[in-house]
Amino acid sequence: MLFNRTKDYRRIAIGKVYDAVKNGVLIRPSCCDRCRKECKPDGHHKDYSKPLDVDWLCRSCHKLWHGNNGDGLNANELVETVEAEWMTPSDLSKLICMAPSTLSRWRSEGYGPEWKRLGMKFVRYNVADVRRWIDAQ
Repeated sequence: MLFNRTKDYRRIAIGKVYDAVKNGVLIRPSCCDRCRKECKPDGHHKDYSKPLDVDWLCRSCHKLWHGNNGDGLNANELVETVEAEWMTPSDLSKLICMAPSTLSRWRSEGYGPEWKRLGMKFVRYNVADVRRWIDAQ
């Protein structure tokens, strides 16, 4: 289905750690958990299916760990995820078998599903609005 994307646990875990650090949910220490060297350590996953369970390792210790142990658990397992509530005009054009130029014309004429402009340049369609519009056709 168009709204589902397959991602591996590794990509999901790395993204969740990044977001958690950015939002203050996880605090990155100023030194490596293993060698205690002052640095900006990486969030290391022993098991990628537990995205916020990380050890903080300097690059050297991180590379050494993976060199000795290989990938963390579930690194290459695939998981179905539902994308955020927005889709691109390209996604919508594939879904309804219409050219992106047709969607552009519809937007200028006030026809088609509701859309939003994100920033100055990106047009996005809310998935729920698209589903309602398709059902109404």
